[in-house]
Formats: sequence, C-alpha cells, structure tokens
Amino acid sequence: MYGGTARWYWIVLLVVCGVVALYAERRNLAGKYAQWQASEDTVQAQRQRLEKLVKERDRLREKVVDLNNDPVELEAAIRRSKKLVREGETIYRIEPGTADSAERRSPMALERSGRH
Repeated sequence: MYGGTARWYWIVLLVVCGVVALYAERRNLAGKYAQWQASEDTVQAQRQRLEKLVKERDRLREKVVDLNNDPVELEAAIRRSKKLVREGETIYRIEPGTADSAERRSPMALERSGRH
C-alpha cells in the first residue's frame, strides 16, 4: 500500500510541475520578468537623477537666500547675467587665440622677423 501511495504523489507532482511550466510558457512569465527587471533598473536610475536634482535645487535655494541677504552679490549676479556695466567702467574682453597667432606676437618671433 505504501508503494502505491508514493507513486501517486510522484505522478501528481509531475502533473503539477507540467501545468506550472505550461502556464509559465503561455503567460510569457520569463519575458515579463525581464521587462520588470529592466523597469527596476530604470526606476533606480531615475531615483539617482532625482537625488542629484534635489541636491542642485537645495544648492540653488541656498544661493538665492545668500543673494537676498547680500546686496553687493545680488548686484554682481544681475550684472553678470544681463551683461550690464556701470557708467565709466571699462570692460576688457580677452579672446583665446590660436597657437600660430601667439607665436607671431611673441618677442622672440618679432626679433627673428626684424620687427620690434
């Protein structure tokens, strides 16, 4: 009697495993799990981005408070952003040149060319 009961347990176990495997295949559970895994990675990346943005927001809020408390810094920030100058101020703009133009203007190059 014991041998027959054990055999039925094995048969039922195999049938249940077969039904579960068929269900998983029909429902594409492996594909859905892969999609879920990819969405979890995306969520994690977005959380990290959100954390960076919150830190940036807090830094900018602190800067706004500092600007509101310091009128000189506020004026300087406005002048920089709007490119404003005070009456009588002289603005010097230094533009980067090429290595060739710097070579031509160097004292050594002027001596070699005979121009001073």
